Amino acid sequence: MCCLVNTAISRALVRAWIAVALVLLPCAGRADAAEGGPEERLRRSADRAVASGLLAEARDLWLQIWQLERSEQAACNVGQLSLRIADMPRAAEFLTACLARAPAPADADARARHASRALDLARAKQAVGALTFAAPRGAELSIGGRPLGRAPLGREVFVAPGSHRVRAALGDVAKEVAVEVRAGEARLVVLDLAALASAAPAAGLMALGGVASAACVVLGAVFLDEADENEREFDMLLERNHGGYRIAGAELQRAQGAYVAMERAEERAAFALAAGALVAGGTLVYALFPRSDGPGKAAAGARLRVEPTAAGARLRLEATW
Repeated sequence: MCCLVNTAISRALVRAWIAVALVLLPCAGRADAAEGGPEERLRRSADRAVASGLLAEARDLWLQIWQLERSEQAACNVGQLSLRIADMPRAAEFLTACLARAPAPADADARARHASRALDLARAKQAVGALTFAAPRGAELSIGGRPLGRAPLGREVFVAPGSHRVRAALGDVAKEVAVEVRAGEARLVVLDLAALASAAPAAGLMALGGVASAACVVLGAVFLDEADENEREFDMLLERNHGGYRIAGAELQRAQGAYVAMERAEERAAFALAAGALVAGGTLVYALFPRSDGPGKAAAGARLRVEPTAAGARLRLEATW
C-alpha cells in the first residue's frame, strides 16, 4: 500500500513539473529572442567596441544596424563615430540623415543635442566637397565605381577633396566626367546624355548616306561601262558596213539595238551619278551644319525625294538646319 502511495505522489510531482516547464519555456524563449535579436546583438557589440576604444569597429557595426533599420539613432551614431575617426565624407552624409530624421527639439536637452549635431555637421562639411547631379531621370549614377542610385538622388553626395570620376548611364548610353572639388565647395555636376543619345543615330545616318552615295556611284560606273560596250559595238557595225552607207537587214537591226542600249545606259548612269552626288551633298549638310534642338523647330538634316514628272522622275534634295 505504501509503495502505491509513493508511486502516485511521484507521478503527480512529474505532471506538476511538466506543467510548470510548459508555462516557463515560452517565456524564456521570448526573453532569449528579445535579447538575442540581430540588432540587439549588434548594439551590444558596438557598445563593447566603444568601451574598448575601437571606434572604427563600432562605426562599422552601427552601419550594419543602419542597413537593418534606418533609424535616427543609427544615423547619428554612424555620423558621430565617423567624425571621431576622421571619415569626413561619411560623417557629413550620416549627420545630414541624422538631423533629417530627428524630431523638432521639445526641451532644453533636445535643443542642446540638436545644436551639437548641427555643429558637428558644419565641421564635417568644411572638410569635404558636396556634389549634386543634373542627369536624366532614371540614369544610374556612380562615383569612383561606387553606385549612388538613380537620378534624381534628391540629396548631396559628400566626397573627399580632389578629383573624382563621375558616371551616368541610361540604357546603352553612358557618360563619364572627371570632377575636381575642394574642401567646403559645393558643385553641380551636369551629365547630359541626350546629346550622346542623338549622336549615335546621327552617326548611323551619316554612315548610311555614305554607303548609299558610294552605291550610286558604283551603279553609275556599271551603267557607263555598259554604254561604252554598246558604243563600241555600234561603231564596229558602222565601220564594217562602210560608215553605215551599206548597212541593212540584220546588221541594221543590231546597230539600232546597240545605239538604243547605249543611250539607255548613259541615261541610267547619269541618274545614278546625280543621285550619288545629291546623297553625298545631303550627308555633308547634315554632318557640317548645326542643327536646331529647340521646341517647335524642325529636325535638322537632309532628305532626298524622288518626284514623278511627265518625262519620268526627278530628284529633289530638302535640307534643314
